[in-house]
Amino acid sequence: MGKSERFSFLIPFSILAVAVTAGEERFVITGRILDSKGQPVIGAQVTLHPPGPAGDLIVFTETDESGRFRYEAPTSSTIPHEEILYAVSPLPEDAYAPITPPYDDELKAVNSALNGKRVRVLKNKEEEDLGDLPLQVHYRKIEVHLRDPAGARLIVDQSGWQDLWIRIKDENGRTVSEAGLSRREIESAVLVDQSAICVALPEGVWSIEVSLTEQRGPWYASRRNLDLRRHSRSVRVTITVQPVGK
Repeated sequence: MGKSERFSFLIPFSILAVAVTAGEERFVITGRILDSKGQPVIGAQVTLHPPGPAGDLIVFTETDESGRFRYEAPTSSTIPHEEILYAVSPLPEDAYAPITPPYDDELKAVNSALNGKRVRVLKNKEEEDLGDLPLQVHYRKIEVHLRDPAGARLIVDQSGWQDLWIRIKDENGRTVSEAGLSRREIESAVLVDQSAICVALPEGVWSIEVSLTEQRGPWYASRRNLDLRRHSRSVRVTITVQPVGK
């Protein structure tokens, strides 16, 4: 079983911070993430990466109980430069999240909420406190229920999910993610007794398709696009076994 191709290197801030030793060149970024009411967001995910291809080094951390984060890492250059910072809502632990920062340029062109914030990284031994930053992207949880044409549960045991692939398309019909599920994702996100899987997606307009035979298809789709800009709670969608385009 394969996964979608993505060649980013995702490293927790804490690992990089441990690597900093006395006398090493370093840079430090701190800040606090607030919601729309000005309250600190606990567990917000903060991702930082250089502008450019998603294959560059990406690091992330989570905010603490006061909504604050701190990133300290060694750097090979003392020249100030820019990074792109994303602050997104906590991702549900019981959901499969196929779309996470950094978001590609085509996706950002469709949904400006995914643009992130450019921040200036200062030279050696300087610390930049970015102050209070707004939560940029909200994630919603979708329960995707799989049914046969008679309305009965489609997958009745956990092993049946091993060959399932999920495809996510944006509002223009472009495939953003297409991948199978890992064992951990099956164990955490699948509701076996309901023949359903919980999927976490950022605010925006999406369509969800599934294939029961990995990427080979045929693919089955929900009857309508999901407009997650209008939902503040979890959403339920049902997919029946009608091939896409028929």
